[in-house]
Amino acid sequence: MRDLFEPGRRPAAALFDCDGLLVDSEPLWGTAMELVLRSFGRETDTAALTHELTGASIARTVERLHELVDVPGLTQREVEGRLLDRYAEAVAREGVRPMPGAVELVQALAEELPVGVVSNSPETAVRAVLRATGLADRVSAVVGAHGSCRPKPDPEPYLTACALLGVEASACVAFEDSVTGAQAAVSAGLRLLVVPAPGVPAAAYPAGAKLLGSLTEALPARAAAGGRS
Repeated sequence: MRDLFEPGRRPAAALFDCDGLLVDSEPLWGTAMELVLRSFGRETDTAALTHELTGASIARTVERLHELVDVPGLTQREVEGRLLDRYAEAVAREGVRPMPGAVELVQALAEELPVGVVSNSPETAVRAVLRATGLADRVSAVVGAHGSCRPKPDPEPYLTACALLGVEASACVAFEDSVTGAQAAVSAGLRLLVVPAPGVPAAAYPAGAKLLGSLTEALPARAAAGGRS
């Protein structure tokens, strides 16, 4: 999508999802969920559960784990605490692998315009990932899951990020991989570019979305060539 920098097409800001788009963190969430379930003596198909919850809010993820654990007296807050602890441990132990083109694209765009990250994961988890990938100082706004902001597919997270950056949503571009996130971006009025999540057909995404094979395809020409000309 090299027209991002053409005259008349430059967006006011670029907003990115995090899990599965910037970094390959979905397996880490899968590991964390599996460890939580095992701590209660529960077993499940982790791959299927991860696929089921791709793009889901932390609240929905915790709700689903709470259902699977099914322990009387256990609160969802306790499940969430265990999940976030196991995720942080997985990040520290295994690290996070950036998706192809992700670091280069964020760095290139940050030189030209504000960059934000909009996620259904908690802000603390998102910021940990940004630090691990060296992108923390390139991102001007982070909107994660919290009680006062409705999660994707509601448009509120994107609208909140645009407000934090001081830009109009209709003038911005969003990068997503999940159908949930794509719906949120379109509902908020952003132009949408999608790297489809594994196993999700192109037809599942909103009409008008620009589909990419990877974020590498969105790199400005000078960044794709390896630096400033």
